[in-house]
Amino acid sequence: MSSSVSKTNHFYLKVQPSRYLGALLLLFYLGALILLWIVPISVWIKLGLSILLIWDGRRHWRRYVSRVEAQAVQWLIWHGEGEWSLWQMGGEHIAHLQLLQSVNHPLLIVLNFTRRHYLVLLPDSGDTDQLRKLRVLLRHSLNDLD
Repeated sequence: MSSSVSKTNHFYLKVQPSRYLGALLLLFYLGALILLWIVPISVWIKLGLSILLIWDGRRHWRRYVSRVEAQAVQWLIWHGEGEWSLWQMGGEHIAHLQLLQSVNHPLLIVLNFTRRHYLVLLPDSGDTDQLRKLRVLLRHSLNDLD
C-alpha cells in the first residue's frame, strides 16, 4: 500500500461506555474488598485500604465505564503508516502515537500505545462493524511487521 493511499484512508472508532467492563470492574473491586475484610489484620488498616479501593474503583468507573472524566477516550483514529491518535472527552487530542502492543481477540481488544496510553475495548465498546474492522486492521498490521 502506498503512502498516499494509507494517509487518506483513516479509520475512526467512537468509543462507547461498556456494560461488560462495568461488570468486570465491580467484580474485581468488590472481590478485593471482600478478601480484604477476610484477612486477619487490624481494622484500621482494613478501613484505610477499603477507602483506597473505593476511591480507585470510582476513578476507574468514571474514566472507563461512565466516561465522564475529561481523560476518557472518545475517539480512536488510525492515520495509516502505523500512526494513531486519541481524542479525549475533554477535547484534548493526543497525536503521533505508535502502537507498541495489542491483544486482538473477538471478545477483547487491548491497545498499548507510546507515551503510556492504552485502550481496552470489549464487544459493547463501540459499533460492532467498526470493532470488526479494527481487528482486521490490527491483524493486517501485524502481518506487515513479519
